[in-house]
Formats: sequence, C-alpha cells, structure tokens
Amino acid sequence: MNHIIIRETCYNMRKGAREALRGRWTEAVKATLIFAAVAVLPTIIIDSIFDKDFARILVFLYSLAVSGPISLGYTSFMLKIIRNENVDPSEVLSGFERYGTAIVLYAVMSIFIFLWALLFIIPGIIAMYRYRLAFMVLCDNPHIGSFEAINESKRLMSGNKGKLFLLDLTFIGWMILAAMTFGIGYLALYPYMIAASVIFYEIANGNLQPKVSDITYGQYISEHPEPADNENSGRGDAEKSAED
Repeated sequence: MNHIIIRETCYNMRKGAREALRGRWTEAVKATLIFAAVAVLPTIIIDSIFDKDFARILVFLYSLAVSGPISLGYTSFMLKIIRNENVDPSEVLSGFERYGTAIVLYAVMSIFIFLWALLFIIPGIIAMYRYRLAFMVLCDNPHIGSFEAINESKRLMSGNKGKLFLLDLTFIGWMILAAMTFGIGYLALYPYMIAASVIFYEIANGNLQPKVSDITYGQYISEHPEPADNENSGRGDAEKSAED
C-alpha cells in the first residue's frame, strides 16, 4: 500500500472542511450537541454533586465507559458529512453498536499516550498524533480490531504528524474566540476542526486526491460517489495541492 506524505496547505484543508459543511451546519451543530450531552454534560453534573476525590473517580469511570463509543459515532458522522453522504445527527450514537471495540481502542490509545507522556510531555504529544486517525480507520474498517486500527493510524501518520499539528495550530484564534462565548462557540468550532481533520485523513488514505487546477478542493475517487438526491452534489470537487 502506497504511503502518502501530505503536502496540501492547512488553508486548503480548512477550506475543504468549510465547503463540506456548507448547508449542513445545522446537522453538525445538532450532532455536536448530542456528543456534548453524552460526553461532557454528565461529567459536569458529577463534579457538582460529589466531593472532589470521589467525583474524579466517577468521571474517570464514566469517561472510560462512553468516550470510545461516542467518539467513534461522532467520527462516523463527520466522515459522512465530508463524503457528502446523507446522515442524521443521531449517527453520533452509532458507536455504541460497537461498544466493546470502541472502548478497547480508547483505552489502549489512552494507555499508550500516558506511557509515552511519562518519558516527557513531547513524546506524549507525538504519541497522541500518531494514534489520531485510529477512530477514522475503525469507521472505514469495521472488521478490524483496535490494534489494527492503531497500526494503520501509525502508518498513515508516518511523516505527517507535523502537518496535522500545524493544522491544529491554525485553529488557536478560533478557540480563543469560542472560549469568550462561554463555550457556546465550540458547538460550531468543534465540527469545523474535526471536519478539517477528516479532510487530512481522506488525503492521507488516498480518498481525496489533490490536483493542480483552478479550484481548491480534493476530488473523490470512485469509492465515494455522491448521493444523487443531494442538492449540494458539487461539494466534492477538486482542491489544489500546495507545492512544498
């Protein structure tokens, strides 16, 4: 399998994310609300009810129980948005159908990142980026196990970790602005950030093929045809590759 080194600019990947979300922001915000209601809201309630030490234990156990499945479901939702497929915000809950695999993947990733972080913070950050695409890989390959998803993420990220790190850095300004809205802005910012990461993944796995042209969006290969009934069928047209 060919390995792709991503040379697309962060600007173009963000632009691709915005183009994919155009006309679908309402769906994305609803999906993010569901994600937050499952992954974040209960931890806030736990913190407000129980004493600090006991709450910390309960939050850890709750996060371990739901973070994997809800992350898998949200990733599945965003993949379908980027691929211009029809999808309902309830797709965010679909990860619970693969509960065991999702929990194991989340737990293994967390353990690996923690162990690397014990060496120093930088190895921990590198490990986090090394495994960053694992949930996307699992969505596309439901028959594989957690370790296979991690290994494929490692392969895709080889030589590309710095590019994804730079892509994340470009959102810092938006993150500051979202924080100034008491977090409400994250309902729109979070899907935007994840959509850009999915664009990154689609280029890394060869589904999006940047080409030199007058337009700036990647073009899907035939494995991901656009739905005939989608009025935004032009969303998946080509994005120009930036030269290094």
